[in-house]
Amino acid sequence: MRNKTFISYLFISLAFLFNACEEQSFEFGDINTPSNLNLTVEIFGQDDSNPFGDGSGDITITMTADNAISYKFSIDGSVIMSPSGVLTTTLTKLGTEKYIITGIAIGVAGTTSSVSLESQVSVIFSPPDEFYGAWRIDPSAGSMAVGPTPSNLSWWSSGDDTADERACFYDDLFIFNENGTFQNDLGDVTWLESWQGVADDQCGSPVAPHDGSGSLTYSITRNLIILNGTGAFLGLPKVHNAGEINSPSQAVSNISYNYILSEDSNILELNIQYNGENTWYFRLVKAD
Repeated sequence: MRNKTFISYLFISLAFLFNACEEQSFEFGDINTPSNLNLTVEIFGQDDSNPFGDGSGDITITMTADNAISYKFSIDGSVIMSPSGVLTTTLTKLGTEKYIITGIAIGVAGTTSSVSLESQVSVIFSPPDEFYGAWRIDPSAGSMAVGPTPSNLSWWSSGDDTADERACFYDDLFIFNENGTFQNDLGDVTWLESWQGVADDQCGSPVAPHDGSGSLTYSITRNLIILNGTGAFLGLPKVHNAGEINSPSQAVSNISYNYILSEDSNILELNIQYNGENTWYFRLVKAD
C-alpha cells in the first residue's frame, strides 16, 4: 500500500513539473520584418526661392513602417537612434552639400529593414561683425587648461604668473579676416617648447610651420571654427584633434575647435577634444 501511495505521489509530482515547464515557455510569436517603409526629410525654410533651405542646416527626418518597434537614422554614415521615428538635427557642413540619409526600421527579435535617399541642404553662417579681427590669449589665470574631460581640467592650467613668464606668447595675435583668411601674427618672438628644437621652454623666433608664414584660411559654423593650412592654430601650436605633436614635421593641415562667443563678442572660449574626452581649453579676448 505504501508503494502504491509513493507511486501516486511520484506521478502527481511529475505531472506538476511537466505543467510548470509548459507554463514557463516563451515565444516571440510571428516575427515579421518591418515593411511598407516611408522616409521623408523636411528642410527648414525650403521653398521655391530657397530649394536647399534657409541656410540654418536644420532638418527633420521622419520614418514610418509596418511591424516596427523602433528606428535609427544614418546621415553620411553617422548613426543616431530615434525610437519614435522622428529626428530633428542640424547639419554643419558649410555650403550646399548632398547627404545620404538612411532610415532603419527595427522589428521584433532585431529584424531590420532600411531605405535611403539623397538630400541637398544649404548651410550658411555669418558670425557677428565683432568676431572679425585680432584675438589674443586672455592673460588672466585659467585661460589655458587641460584635463580628462571638459568639466575636469585638472592636469594643468595657466596661473597668475604665467602671463609674466610667457609675455612673448600673450602678445601673439590670432586674426580672422572677413574674406575667410586667417593669420597667426607672432611677431619676432614667441613662446617655444622643447618639441620645437630648443633645449628649454623659452622665448625665441617662431619656428615653421607655426610661424604664420603659410596660406591659411578658416570656416565657421554655429559651434565650430575650422582652421585650414599647415601650421594654422589657436591657443598652443602643439594641440590638434588627435592629441599633441612632438615635432614641427608632424604639423597637421586642419584643426577644428568647439567655441562659445560671449554675448558682447569680446570673449571667445575654445575647447578641443582628443583621445576620447581629453580636453584642451583656451580663452581668448579681443586685442586692443
